[in-house]
Amino acid sequence: ANLLEANVLVLLFHFVKRVQLQENPSDPFPGTFTGLSAARMIGSSLRENWALEELKANNLGFEDAGLDCISEALTHGCRLRRLELRQNRITFAGVQVLAQALTNPGCALQHLELQGNDVGCAGCTCLAEMLKGNNSLEYLGLQQNNIGVNGAVSLGTALVANSRLEELDLGRNVVGVAGCGALVAATRSNSCLQKLNLQDNQLEILAGTTLAEELSAGLQMDLDGLL
Repeated sequence: ANLLEANVLVLLFHFVKRVQLQENPSDPFPGTFTGLSAARMIGSSLRENWALEELKANNLGFEDAGLDCISEALTHGCRLRRLELRQNRITFAGVQVLAQALTNPGCALQHLELQGNDVGCAGCTCLAEMLKGNNSLEYLGLQQNNIGVNGAVSLGTALVANSRLEELDLGRNVVGVAGCGALVAATRSNSCLQKLNLQDNQLEILAGTTLAEELSAGLQMDLDGLL
């Protein structure tokens, strides 16, 4: 019965604009629509899909192999504009494939949420390279992804060349003073970015400094209340 329900759900993807999937603690058969098998079904349903615009698939254990299935579909007649993949145990390997898909002119994704995965510095570098040529993404959520100082620096460099991204969430990533400095440099030449979240990045040392003031100038900022 649960397999039948899963197949019906995937079929519905072609007739609705928004789908939200998540683990249900009260499900008598937990894990029925999770993991690689679910990601494969979703990826297949996204191909040549002109209806679905928003997919929230959080905490479903897709991992890198599952993300590969979804990433590949993004460049094959997929109209998806918003994709949420919080807490799916995604690492550099999966993000690398996703970043490649986002550089494809056929991908029109505008909102990408990857909070609570393990993108790391290497994965962040891949996303940064993608941002240099991507013309559709307006929001990128990387909160709690262990991107570190080097990841923030790579994003700062990418933002200099990007003219589309409006909001970037880097909360809980320990970006450091150097990473913060790179983001400051980016805001000097990037007039598109409107909101930057650096909450819980241990940046208290910057409190009251010119760097903190410059970073918040003209942006809707969350800087741990530094100013």
